[in-house]
Amino acid sequence: TQHLHGIARCLTKPDVIYLSHDCCQTWKSIDGGETWIKSPGKNMFVLAGQSIEVDPINPDIVFVIVDNSYNYLVEDYEGLYRSTNGGKTWELVLQTPPNYDTKKHRIYRHNIAYDITSVDSVSGKALRWYAAFPENGLYMSLDGGDTWSRMSSLTYHEIVYNIQTDPSDGKTIYLSSEDGLFVSHSRGISLQPLGNLPEGAVSSVAINPKNPDMIYAVVKGNGLYRSLDRGNTFTLLKSFDAARVFINPGYPEIIY
Repeated sequence: TQHLHGIARCLTKPDVIYLSHDCCQTWKSIDGGETWIKSPGKNMFVLAGQSIEVDPINPDIVFVIVDNSYNYLVEDYEGLYRSTNGGKTWELVLQTPPNYDTKKHRIYRHNIAYDITSVDSVSGKALRWYAAFPENGLYMSLDGGDTWSRMSSLTYHEIVYNIQTDPSDGKTIYLSSEDGLFVSHSRGISLQPLGNLPEGAVSSVAINPKNPDMIYAVVKGNGLYRSLDRGNTFTLLKSFDAARVFINPGYPEIIY
């Protein structure tokens, strides 16, 4: 049992879905969620699975952030892990404190993102990836996760809920936190507040993949907002005790 912190579905192989689990690392389905198997977790020496994302082209490549869940003996093994064989074995590709306080942060979050414009036809995978760690930093990789660079400090962001990349320009990344919605137009450098949303935590962001001008944002506990100009201005769609929003990537007029 316990908490499921993340879910990721392969864009081009949608039968492959991964889950991250707060005391049991990761799980995998290869039949669209009908059945699940526990990933062996070899070489992953911490238990608390947090954000997770799978490559859009290669369903065997998956990244997950894992923390030590208060076990100080394994602090050196916290951070971002990558598997290239569907979760059978793992490699710690970015060692860094995730800074997830499980008493406050047992929530769904999406703090790993690929840039769809960086898909390489030769290697058959996305090359540019991002990972965000609250009270730490926003990191980027240009080589499929082999090496990482810190692009921006997130020192004053206690909770990072979500990062999303623009599906068309290869440079823009959106980050939402307890302090609101932020944007960088230079691949993570110079994050700046975005839009006219009311004050409060922006707990979820979704971008229409066929029309990146259309962005949905949830102000936690306030409502669902939509922008038609890439986040510069938002209008309220529905006022309710909202938490998250998702777009069906194949039919982006359908939102959840």
